[in-house]
Amino acid sequence: MITAEINTAGMDEVLLKLSRATDTPMVDVARAEMLSILEAGQKFTPSASVQGIKDRIAMAEWMTLPVSAYAPKRPVRRVIDTKNGPAVVYRMTNRFPAELWGQMRSFMNIRSHLRLAARGLLKKSWLQVAAHLGLDILVPGYVARAAWKGNDYPEDNRGREERSGSGYSLTGEIGRTYDRRIKAVLQRAITGRVKYFRKNLEKGVFDSLEAIERAYPNLLKINRS
Repeated sequence: MITAEINTAGMDEVLLKLSRATDTPMVDVARAEMLSILEAGQKFTPSASVQGIKDRIAMAEWMTLPVSAYAPKRPVRRVIDTKNGPAVVYRMTNRFPAELWGQMRSFMNIRSHLRLAARGLLKKSWLQVAAHLGLDILVPGYVARAAWKGNDYPEDNRGREERSGSGYSLTGEIGRTYDRRIKAVLQRAITGRVKYFRKNLEKGVFDSLEAIERAYPNLLKINRS
């Protein structure tokens, strides 16, 4: 597992000022800011484009197919062992019999479908952490539906809320550490929230509840009834 140290300098100032300005308990402020950080994390996390996935599969130089996929008249083939059993390696710049080419197209379609279905899995990490914390963040449809062979691995990502006396903490854990970009994304999200707060401070946003509501919709909703 990859562990990452994230610089959270400035967040205490943000939480305390927001709590005082809105007369909101620190717990509620912390949850609102966590929601905003998770939303930003999802937004900043990259995902492959649909066309990019299709192009990579279509332009691949090599392809492996199960030995059983095609029986050639001349059994001289390059066979390798894979986790799914023996497979044949084909160079896609070669010419192939129609039957073999049909099998190749079928496997290309299957792989394309799998990768397109999974392209939002890394972004989905933030949604799953939010769900553990009882927070609701908006994500694109392809992220909410993301899965690899029907599985979305929610156990990889967790959120934890802890209270001890006057102490309170929110913790998010993203287990998809095969992608090191997560650390940079989280740092960007946290740093962005601190900068946003300081910019609002300079603009005098905290002098007006209406201005705070516009700037922090996850935190403040004014009852106008």
